[in-house]
This record gives sequence, C-alpha cells and structure tokens, in this order.
Amino acid sequence: MEKLLFNGNCPQCQLQNDRQKMYVNTDNDLECPICNLKVYHDNKSIAIIYRNRGKNEFKLIQPTKIQTQITFTQTDIQTDQYTNGKTITTKKELQEYLQLTNTKTGYNLNLILIYSFIDYFFNNKNEHYYQLISQITNIDVAQITYTHNNQTTKNQYKKLVNALVALNNKEYNFLKQDKIWETIKQDIFLQKIATENIAIQLIKKLYQPNQPEYQNN
Repeated sequence: MEKLLFNGNCPQCQLQNDRQKMYVNTDNDLECPICNLKVYHDNKSIAIIYRNRGKNEFKLIQPTKIQTQITFTQTDIQTDQYTNGKTITTKKELQEYLQLTNTKTGYNLNLILIYSFIDYFFNNKNEHYYQLISQITNIDVAQITYTHNNQTTKNQYKKLVNALVALNNKEYNFLKQDKIWETIKQDIFLQKIATENIAIQLIKKLYQPNQPEYQNN
C-alpha cells in the first residue's frame, strides 16, 4: 500500500483526486483555498493537519517548496497546535481523522461581502445574496469600485490601488510600486487575494475608519 505523504497539495482535496495547491495564510500556516484545511510542516519530517479550519486570509507570498518526504500527523485535541504523535499514513486513516475535524470556516463579513460582490457584478449571479450581505454590513461595494467584465485582473487591481491612494496618498502610495504585482503576476490565486485585500481596505477606509490599516506582509 502506498504511503500517504505531504507534497504541498491539500490532503483533503487529494482524496477527491483534486490537486489543489496550499498557500501561506496570515498565521504562517499552509491553508487550502477550497476547503480551508490547515497544515503546518517543518520541511523535515512532519506535517501537522489542524483540527480547525482557516479563515481564508492569505499572505501574498509563495509557499516554501517541499524538499523531502513528510509524514502527516494529528494535532492534540485540546490545543490544536502540536502533534499528538499519531501519524496518518493511509487514505483511510486520513478520512477517519478528517471526520473528527471542524469543517466550519472562520469567514469574516468583509470577505463574504467581497465574494458576493464578485459573484453578482462579475459572474452575473446571486444578486439577492449580495444585497442581503450589503444590507447587513451597511456597505455598497458598487459605489467604491469600478466594474467591467472585460477588464484584466491587473487593471482591476491597479484601479483599486489608485482609489485607495487617492484617499490617503502618504499611507498607501507604496502600493503603486510594480514590485508587489511582479511578486504575484505568475499566480492567479495570489492576484485574486491581492485585489480582494485592496478592496477590503477601501471598505475599511470609507466605512470603518477606526479599523487597522493595510499591512504589507
């Protein structure tokens, strides 16, 4: 029987024969953008699969390339931080362990608002859901973003940046530098995250001015 090893892809998605790359989240763990399963690995011998899911909040960096064969382990049920010493080496063991994990994702309302906005204005669906979230948050994203179905991700990103810089040139001018885009231009997922991050900062600046500002992690 082939031993189950971590290669940088989501182990849960692999059970469905889906090769989904994991990305670095804001807690410096790896997280799947599809199911939000979290994994910590030391790039030496172990990859800990957390019991709780991530928040779908990612850094704009590429994950470290896996250099060796890494074995999956469970986390301690009380802390969900450290390995309990039990390894996961087969698909059956993985399936049994995943049934014990919390599948609820810790989304925040700002992210939900952005996702519903994208579905409504760019994919022409879920209009009522966007309107519901917009009413709950008392925020209408359509008033502060430019929408056009034929625009590229880079153009959309730059328009959002320009809008944010216009609100506070001194604080956000560094975002106009192309080095941020150069870092992520080969990765569509990181482009999506970068654009969402800027849109969220616009929301915070216009509607929630006392919230923490943009962090260039």
